Amino acid sequence: MSEASSPPNAADQQFRRLLPFEILAWVGILFGSAMFAVARPDGWHTDLFVWGLVVGVVGALHNEFLFRLGPRLAGVTGSKLAAARAYGAFRRPVYTISYVVFGLAVGTYSAATGDVWFDLGITIYVAVIWLAVLMAIPLVARRIRAREVLRDQSSEQD
Repeated sequence: MSEASSPPNAADQQFRRLLPFEILAWVGILFGSAMFAVARPDGWHTDLFVWGLVVGVVGALHNEFLFRLGPRLAGVTGSKLAAARAYGAFRRPVYTISYVVFGLAVGTYSAATGDVWFDLGITIYVAVIWLAVLMAIPLVARRIRAREVLRDQSSEQD
C-alpha cells in the first residue's frame, strides 16, 4: 500500500475530528465581525475592507503555492511527493478558507472602525509568512538532498 493511499494517521484523524469546530469558528468569526460592523455608527470604509479581503486572498494563494509547489521546489520526488500531496489534500482547503475568513474579519473590523492598523498588521503578518517560506524552501531542499546522499552512502556500504 502506498503512502498516499494509506489510512490517515492519528494527527489526520484528530484534524478531521476537529473540522466541525473549525467550521463553527469560521461562522462565529464572520458573524461576530458582521455584528460589530453593523453596531458601529462611524460609517463604512470600503477601501479598508477590500484591503483586508485582498490580503486574506493573498494568504490563501500563498497556502496554495506552499502545498502545491513547495514540495517540488524543495526537491521532493516519488513516494515522498505523493505523501506530501496526500497530507495536503484535506488540510489545504481548510487552511485556505481560514486565510480568507481571517482577511474578511480583519477587513470588516478595519472598515467598521476606519483604523488602518488592523489591515497593516495582517499585511505584515502575511508578508512575513511569505518571506519565511521562501527562505525555508532552499534549506529544506538541502536537507532532503543531504538525507538522500547519506541514505545512498549507507546502502552502498551494506
